Amino acid sequence: MRQRGELQEIEIELRAQAIAHRQIIKVQQSFQAATKEHATAVAKMIRQSGDASADLVNSRCYELQYIIILIVHIRIVASVIRFNRICYNVV
Repeated sequence: MRQRGELQEIEIELRAQAIAHRQIIKVQQSFQAATKEHATAVAKMIRQSGDASADLVNSRCYELQYIIILIVHIRIVASVIRFNRICYNVV
């Protein structure tokens, strides 16, 4: 009986990890696409104005993307924790 409970816990955790992984991949793909669009728009503005450094703008885009992905990861981990609390009836 104990082994069955342990297996159920493992199954729940693996399902939560699979869900979180899919969400992370979707978010990363979304932000990569958004970053490319943003970089293209900024590059166009740079060509038009000539006032900004392309390297600086690109590094800022990647920093922003990294921060946003970290925030999403934190939210996903919080969701997994809430999911585990619900499954295990932990307050």
